[in-house]
Amino acid sequence: MRNLERVFTRTLITLAVLAAFAPAYGQEADADALKRPDSSVSLGVGITPGDAKDRTIWGQYNGMREGGSHLLFDVDVNKRDDSGFWTILRGRNLGLDNRDVGLTLQQQGDWRLNAEYSELVHREIRTINSGISGAGTTTPQIVRLAAPGAGSDLNFNLKRQSLALGGDKWISNNLQIEVNFKSEDKNGTRMWARGYDCNATYVCTGTQDATHQKWALIPVPEPVNFNIKQVDAKLNFTSGKLFVTGGYYGTFFTNANGAVTPIVPNALNGPTGVLTTLNPAVAAGQFPTGGTSLQNVLQLPMALYPENQAHQFYLSGNYAWTQSTKSNFKLGYTHATQDQSFSSMGLSGAPAGRNDLGGALDTLLAQFNMTSRMSTNLTLLGNVRYEKR
Repeated sequence: MRNLERVFTRTLITLAVLAAFAPAYGQEADADALKRPDSSVSLGVGITPGDAKDRTIWGQYNGMREGGSHLLFDVDVNKRDDSGFWTILRGRNLGLDNRDVGLTLQQQGDWRLNAEYSELVHREIRTINSGISGAGTTTPQIVRLAAPGAGSDLNFNLKRQSLALGGDKWISNNLQIEVNFKSEDKNGTRMWARGYDCNATYVCTGTQDATHQKWALIPVPEPVNFNIKQVDAKLNFTSGKLFVTGGYYGTFFTNANGAVTPIVPNALNGPTGVLTTLNPAVAAGQFPTGGTSLQNVLQLPMALYPENQAHQFYLSGNYAWTQSTKSNFKLGYTHATQDQSFSSMGLSGAPAGRNDLGGALDTLLAQFNMTSRMSTNLTLLGNVRYEKR
């Protein structure tokens, strides 16, 4: 019995000693992990059964719709020297077309530089069989098929390519500057359409019979080729209970295509699939200029997204009055414009003296918020917001 008690007592003492020193050991392990971070590289092959048609929904974004095998390649490299200089390289899905890779160089507590590149492809889940010629251009030609399914298979997709650069620097113990820039291109083709139904009193005649067609709905693929740039520059100031950040944020949208002008024949399939002539223009007696034919209506330019830009200046921050009472504020002014000329978009017929939308929006914002925890069960919150557009 004494031997058992002695063994049991020694076991308790051992456990107590281990429990006392375990946190210290854990802290040392965490510190070593920060000083000597782990790196990893993974390489493999993904096998996808079936064909592209079996993976139309599953393969919209993951880069595995086409082909039966795919390279799976990821990297995560973290290096730190004794001076606190970090080199971080991260790459994900490098063998697929939804890849992204980033590099960060950082002097701990002083400055940081980073660069990132990413791609993402969205594939339309439906394959379209059509006789359209020039799909994805600004002048697609609508061609009537002799029979359903007699056209070419069109698989539309949109590809995003993004490049981001950024950095920050501590100017003093209280003041930091941050600058970030991002540019994203979007290219490809996506499904679009247009339609029109003639009215008996204007534009084109409203007759519908076996040989005349008063309405039509046609596919018009949209050519996508635009760029979005974002710029963010700010100063951060901290001192005791106060934190303030102020800066500039700008966005710039440009579109290489201003309009789509389809080429449409004068006869298309009617509701029963029979070749039918599109309705002619309304006679001059019913409409001062005589209107125009359904064919001409369908061939009018279709405007795409006009170029625009926005500039925002802001100041925001928070202040801790006490441990239980805090407040934050925000001031901002934004000026946004949309003034691309109609002529540069390939559009004509604007009213006299007007060659653009002349869009402008100014926004002034002021906000103040305060919260105070009065007790365990009671918190007071007050918020004031002013916005003028």
